[in-house]
Amino acid sequence: TGRRGRPMLSAIEPVTNPDDVKRIQRVVGDVAVADTVGQYVVALLDATRRHPSVRLGASTRSGVSLVALARGRAALAGRTFVTPDDVADIAVSALAHRVLAADGDGSTTAGRRIVEECLDAVPAPGL
Repeated sequence: TGRRGRPMLSAIEPVTNPDDVKRIQRVVGDVAVADTVGQYVVALLDATRRHPSVRLGASTRSGVSLVALARGRAALAGRTFVTPDDVADIAVSALAHRVLAADGDGSTTAGRRIVEECLDAVPAPGL
């Protein structure tokens, strides 16, 4: 191998193609997000901003990413709509690294704890 394994790049075989990627993007893009689920995401973001241990909470852009991930999760489950569980199940992974604790602890561990506490504090809507 050469520097940084570059000769190995030619040994990599594709696992998909551009047409499949476009098809998957369309499927995920067609997954519906009910207003109540969107409001749940906004409430979670707000909870991270108001949490007493937070200096910097999750941004609006974090919420856009969270919704996109929830749509992907719903599509993988074979559904055409996002559930509050889709949001809750992906929220810690999606938001933990976007939260800065007031004590300056920018670790993912602190962020995970904060997001978990926010999930416990914000009631999920019924569908």
